[in-house]
Amino acid sequence: MVDHIQNPREVTRANIKTQMLTGTYLSQKRLLQIKKTSSDICLICGSESEDIVHILTKCPATDQVRKKYMPVVLNSIPSVYIQKPRIAESKHLLTQYILDPSHPKITDIIDIPIAMYETVESVTRNMCFALHVARTNLYPS
Repeated sequence: MVDHIQNPREVTRANIKTQMLTGTYLSQKRLLQIKKTSSDICLICGSESEDIVHILTKCPATDQVRKKYMPVVLNSIPSVYIQKPRIAESKHLLTQYILDPSHPKITDIIDIPIAMYETVESVTRNMCFALHVARTNLYPS
């Protein structure tokens, strides 16, 4: 674990995910809350409010990034759980699983083996960062 912490790239990726988890990531919804914009509508797709659920699971502009990572994320849920589709179909539960699979909303549904947490964390950290980079590159100048 120490190697991951000392790797500057992993620190940056973890920082982005931490901002998303703590509500400090600068989505349009967050910018509206702190009065830095007049609308919470996604500037990239224009379809709805840009919150963390939208960023991680809905924005059509970043579908290609999500298509790359989502199968790995979903496969990290042990297949023995009958509730796996419940998480995959609920955008809010899926977002919670991506940001914090140890949250009671998730652990009440599935019991993730401790040995899996590092894998899940690595995959979801990479996904959050890839979506952040894709969105940054897509924002209007």
